[in-house]
Amino acid sequence: MSEPINDGGPAFPVKTVSTDGFGNPILSVDEQGMSLRDYFAAKAMNGLLSMSGSTRDSGWSDLTVWQKLEVITRDSYEIADAMLKARQQ
Repeated sequence: MSEPINDGGPAFPVKTVSTDGFGNPILSVDEQGMSLRDYFAAKAMNGLLSMSGSTRDSGWSDLTVWQKLEVITRDSYEIADAMLKARQQ
């Protein structure tokens, strides 16, 4: 069985303060937002998409657009996972 993926927790949680009816404040998190892993992957993907296809290996030009997107998406999450790992050190 594989280990669960470390998503780094929420990247932009939205916290709201509400009261319990007696005026006592209660802190609650209403929206977790995207995970830190997804945020890192999106940033990495932006960088990878800005690279010229000529910077990839020679087989890059033989791939369809959808195959290229699959490679970029996979690479983006590999970069995000490395970033999360680096944060733990």
